[in-house]
Amino acid sequence: MNTLNGSKGDETFHCESLMSDEIRSVKLDLQNQNVIKADTERARFISNQHHSAMQSLLTYLCKSEGISYKQGINDVTAPFLWLAVQNHLQ
Repeated sequence: MNTLNGSKGDETFHCESLMSDEIRSVKLDLQNQNVIKADTERARFISNQHHSAMQSLLTYLCKSEGISYKQGINDVTAPFLWLAVQNHLQ
């Protein structure tokens, strides 16, 4: 299974560059931010170098939609992040 490793040849790609400034700069301060961080670290398809991007994306999603993070949202979101990176690398 491929992971979101963000590399093409010798160059390393950071998926943060695909995100808006608003998402990249979101304050990681939700009441259950520790759950988001833990889920991000276990997310399938996501390599270690992309954990912070995933955490920002999940936090932004919760804040912008006015929802509370529930364990497992990372499993729904991770494939979309993976597809965005794969599309960019092609």
